[in-house]
Amino acid sequence: MAIPPDPIDEVMPDVRCVVIGEVTHILEKWKQAPLPKGEDGAADVPGELAKQKVRLKVAEVLFGDLTAVGDEIEVIKPDGDYVLRVGNHGPFLLGDPMARLSSPTILGRYGPDSYRRDVIEAALARG
Repeated sequence: MAIPPDPIDEVMPDVRCVVIGEVTHILEKWKQAPLPKGEDGAADVPGELAKQKVRLKVAEVLFGDLTAVGDEIEVIKPDGDYVLRVGNHGPFLLGDPMARLSSPTILGRYGPDSYRRDVIEAALARG
């Protein structure tokens, strides 16, 4: 059974920008950590999937000033429970870049599937 996403109101304080976008390129993929082994040696325990750097084509900006409509922005998908592929689209919650020259980080456990647009808009309205 999948773990539900973190409550949106716990994630929003770290959000710098919310965009509706589409993955156009996978620019880099880090090496995945070895999968944990179960008691019988089988890899039945889920592991974190590798970090990626991807390019998003921005269709809408719902919040923030990291990018604009029509831009292509490079973002980091941290190690986690999903992998992005070209063509994935939806709302992306973006946090601050980890370092001055780094790319913004995607927030949310499941990338563009973490939260529906109406849930994000309601959280933005609550401030």
